[in-house]
Amino acid sequence: VQRRVELRNPRDIDRARLGSKQARLRHSPVPGHVNVQAPLERVEIDHTLMNVIVRSDDPSSDFRARPTITIAVDVFTRCVLGFHIGFEPPSAMAVALCLAHSVFPKDPKATYGTNIDWPMHGLMKSIVVDNGKDFRSEAFRRGCMQYGILLGYRPVGSPHYGGVIERLIGTFMRRTEVLPGTTKSNVVEKGEYDAVGKATLTLSQLRKWMVAQVAAYHASEHRMLRQPPASMWVQPVPVPVPDARTFLLDFLPGDMRTLSRTGVDMHCLQ
Repeated sequence: VQRRVELRNPRDIDRARLGSKQARLRHSPVPGHVNVQAPLERVEIDHTLMNVIVRSDDPSSDFRARPTITIAVDVFTRCVLGFHIGFEPPSAMAVALCLAHSVFPKDPKATYGTNIDWPMHGLMKSIVVDNGKDFRSEAFRRGCMQYGILLGYRPVGSPHYGGVIERLIGTFMRRTEVLPGTTKSNVVEKGEYDAVGKATLTLSQLRKWMVAQVAAYHASEHRMLRQPPASMWVQPVPVPVPDARTFLLDFLPGDMRTLSRTGVDMHCLQ
């Protein structure tokens, strides 16, 4: 029996035992490197639930939940261009806010009260995302077309095509495991820890913490680059874009309404 099994194609054996997806991942060539030549040539964006429970910034509210982070990374330099953290689930709104944060200059001292330098920004040439409905929204595709951004989608069931953003998210999520209110990466690691009861950070405090983590990440040697991401960054010649408010509005969801003699009806209002 053993000799007969060894004569069969290993891929066919794994397909029968493990399924087509695992057989493909084990035996098909997997791209290991994306050929990019300069900053902002390719940017990857994704969302994830953070492994920590935080409180609302409203002192009169006791609302606590795991926030969602939307983050953008420049593939050439591995620098974080921007992020958005909020309680809302992945949406076109979160993507628009993350993009606006990525494209325009940032002032962490004025926004978060931290004296940190974060020079990475600019209009990207291309964006690669997964197939979530928030990335398939008309608003997101319309905005990319308007600003000349080439939009690409990762093949379904092929997470390695977004390996840069996946590894970056994993790096930051592991760092949240030292925060009060952490949920760890799974229920086994969490054990009997009362994440809800221990949650003391507010949403704005988590954002400030994240900015500090991004700064530390930019200054640390990257395993693949063999140097800090910040040392790879050379600010490209800026592409003219309108002000931040106009840019954000261009990526927000819209809806068509009919103009009648009585005006425009929207949500039962005129």
